[in-house]
Amino acid sequence: MELELQFIRYLDLGFLAKETANKVNVLYRSLRKFIARCQMSVRPTSSNMSTEVLQILVYRICTEIPRPSSFAKFHDWSSGSNDCGKTRGTPTLSDFYELFTKVNTIRPRQVISRQPGKMSDREHKEQGNKLFLARRFDEAISCYSKAILKNGSLPQYYTNRALCFLRLGRWDGAVQDCKIALELDNTWVKGHFFLGQALMEKECYEEAIKHLKRARDLSLDQRLNFGDDITSQLRLAQKHHFTKQEEKRISQEIELQMYVNRLIREDRDRQIDIVSQGKEYSAVENEISNIEILTDRYLAELNDLFATVDERRMKREVPDYLCGKISFEIMKDPVITPSGITYDRKDIEEHLQRVGHFDPVTRVKLTKDQLIPNFSMKEVVDSYLTENEWAQHY
Repeated sequence: MELELQFIRYLDLGFLAKETANKVNVLYRSLRKFIARCQMSVRPTSSNMSTEVLQILVYRICTEIPRPSSFAKFHDWSSGSNDCGKTRGTPTLSDFYELFTKVNTIRPRQVISRQPGKMSDREHKEQGNKLFLARRFDEAISCYSKAILKNGSLPQYYTNRALCFLRLGRWDGAVQDCKIALELDNTWVKGHFFLGQALMEKECYEEAIKHLKRARDLSLDQRLNFGDDITSQLRLAQKHHFTKQEEKRISQEIELQMYVNRLIREDRDRQIDIVSQGKEYSAVENEISNIEILTDRYLAELNDLFATVDERRMKREVPDYLCGKISFEIMKDPVITPSGITYDRKDIEEHLQRVGHFDPVTRVKLTKDQLIPNFSMKEVVDSYLTENEWAQHY
């Protein structure tokens, strides 16, 4: 029964549906009507067809429908004899069915792969890519999910779906898919990259920074060009992390200020109670006045100290001499040109490559091999960043 079923499916999907001859089309439509009269689906299955019906279908196919021309490209019938010792002539469908049942050359997997709608995992992925480019993210997710069902061992399917989740703001889904991708391949750059982005959106900044740094390092090791995408996300995560830590520090400082103020006032009240015990106010008036004056001075000094810290925090500006002449950001790798101008290496090399081989300030001819590391400026920058952590995210 299984061979008859495979044979009918093979003809239905592989050959007869593509045949253009009028007679074949008429007979094929007649065959479909016959199937419909038997109250069966167009494509038979072993669950809705008995062995007798299958045999009738095969008989009608072999006797009523001519041999499709496309058979020739699969089998060479031009000369020699078949396995039964008969001389080969023009083959009929009956001949083909005999060969099919004898050697079973058409495997079930081959038959299934030719069915419309039975796409491979790669085809689902490619369809998902097209939908992603069209910004149809929900439909792309559906395609990537089908690809995963077909083949769940490829990390790129999970990161493709994770990117759709990122575009839709569904951070938990992105995190879950990225973690699965990294379980399959811990060196998968996109897994770390997208996971870092999703964790950053969930305000898990420390974990986000860890994965973004890992993505940056792996991309360098594997010589993958992500441009400034990874580093920009890393800087953003570090900035958010610093801002969150700064807000926490400010809150703690306010609590500390209020706590110390309360302790000073409680100490004042305690001292006044001690000197006032069993005495008239007029007798201890001067002592109480001195205690209050001292307390006011302590409170003023304390509040001035916290105000100074707040003022320094509000006036955070990086000195111009620490910033590059092109990007105006703090220089990470300062280099000096023959003209005596210091640039950040990344910025000046990009200028030389994209704009031209000249110093952007002095307009003097300049090549990459003329750039000299400015170790003195590097030391100044590092010292400043150590003392001003906030400037790392400037």
